[in-house]
Amino acid sequence: MTYEEYHNLAAEEGELAAYAQATSLDWAQHLYALPPRMRGGLVRWVLFGIRPGDFLCAVLSNDLMAALGRADDVNKNLLWEVGLFLHNGCPGECWGSRDLFNNWKGMFPQ
Repeated sequence: MTYEEYHNLAAEEGELAAYAQATSLDWAQHLYALPPRMRGGLVRWVLFGIRPGDFLCAVLSNDLMAALGRADDVNKNLLWEVGLFLHNGCPGECWGSRDLFNNWKGMFPQ
């Protein structure tokens, strides 16, 4: 799947349906726990290896202090939800340490 194909599918069927088609329905249901503004960055990371913003990069590389330092007023209250999504909604190879984070190319590298 290319980024353009994903983007078109998300526009037609919705972001959750597109993520489900690209990964699995079990993984996609965990996107519901995240606010819409955060979903895109995580989906682009998981599927295509496109780096998200500084807060999510810190979370994905398992740097709690950096994540707390980069969190805005909304994100500071979402660490639990992001952690649940990472644990249940995406491949373990794309998060959890700086090495895993730096080596991830996406499920569908471009």
